[in-house]
Amino acid sequence: MNNSKTKWTDAISACVENGERILDDAKYLNDLERFPSAYVFGILAQEEFAKAYLLKLVDVGAIPMCDEVLRACRHHRCKHLIALVMEHLFTPPEDYGSRNSRVRDGSDFHLPAHVADALNIFCHEKLRTWHLERRNAGFISDQSYDKTAKRTADGALDKLKQNALYVGMGPNGVTSTPHCTSDDAGKAIETAEMLSDVARGGDVWAFDEKVIIQEGLKVILDQLRTDAIQASFS
Repeated sequence: MNNSKTKWTDAISACVENGERILDDAKYLNDLERFPSAYVFGILAQEEFAKAYLLKLVDVGAIPMCDEVLRACRHHRCKHLIALVMEHLFTPPEDYGSRNSRVRDGSDFHLPAHVADALNIFCHEKLRTWHLERRNAGFISDQSYDKTAKRTADGALDKLKQNALYVGMGPNGVTSTPHCTSDDAGKAIETAEMLSDVARGGDVWAFDEKVIIQEGLKVILDQLRTDAIQASFS
């Protein structure tokens, strides 16, 4: 984040700091080999960092603040979609020098399908659908999305989080008990650490792709403005 204080600076910082607290709890639980709980806390940390990044997108003008975006800040699946984008923007230290040069050379100019469709689903299937619901208008999607982005939007990660937290019940009793491997817990924590880096400004190492994403969001939302929803997205 830049040093100049903006309208959303305090909110972004609060989300990042809370994400770090949750992530610390996840690591502590992982050390105690409480893997299901560590996994859940790892996912919760990811969601909080994704919320911070959503607010950063508002802050730079890539998306507007409106009722639908506020709802997205509370919506687990929306935050999981944003997390897919953030994972792509994460750059390990050993790749700092080469990432943007690859983009400028054209070899990595196009966003991966799951990242592009995460943005499409976020805008078209979430923000647009919610807006039309508020206007009592229907919306049926005929889009064919990338499988990873679609599974995320359909709640695949949220289901795994629930399975790691709760006892499942069916008409004949218990259907599942909380379960998670140490590898799964470790991966959730690792991903949360990546998202923490991006939320704190690590996306600077993927500057060109960050600009592509921000401009892409503006284009998509401009298209939505022409679809008779000017009131909520202006």
